[in-house]
Amino acid sequence: MYRYRRTTEQAHGGDYSLRVDYRKTGPFQFIGAEIKAGTNRRDFTRYNSVVVWVYGVADILLKLEDSSSIARDVSSQLATNPNGWTMLVYSYSHLAGQLNLRDVKNLMLFIEPGTSDASGTIYLDDIQIATTR
Repeated sequence: MYRYRRTTEQAHGGDYSLRVDYRKTGPFQFIGAEIKAGTNRRDFTRYNSVVVWVYGVADILLKLEDSSSIARDVSSQLATNPNGWTMLVYSYSHLAGQLNLRDVKNLMLFIEPGTSDASGTIYLDDIQIATTR
C-alpha cells in the first residue's frame, strides 16, 4: 500500500516534493503517473533518460508503458542517502524497438521490487526526462 501527498517537509527543487509512505503487502506494487494524451510530453525520443531525485534509502525500479499497453523495465536504481537527496538516472535507450518511445503514457515506480514486506518513507522530486551521457 502506498500513501502519498505533496509536502514541504523536504524539497530538492522548489518548495514541494512528493512524500511516499509505503507498507507493501505484495512484491510488485507501484506508484505511477499517467502522461496526458495530446501533448509532446509523451514523446521520449528526444531524450535518453528519466531523472528522479529521491530523499531516503530505497531500491526503485522504473517501468515505462506506451499507449498500446506494452510495458518494459528500464532499470532498478538504489537511493542511498538516508538523510539527503540521491539523483537516480534511468537510461531507457535500450528500449528502442521494444516500446513506442514516441507515445509513453505511464511511468511506474516500484519501491523495493520483489519484496513483499518492505515499509518506509521516501520523498520524490524533480522527475524529468533528460539527455544524459
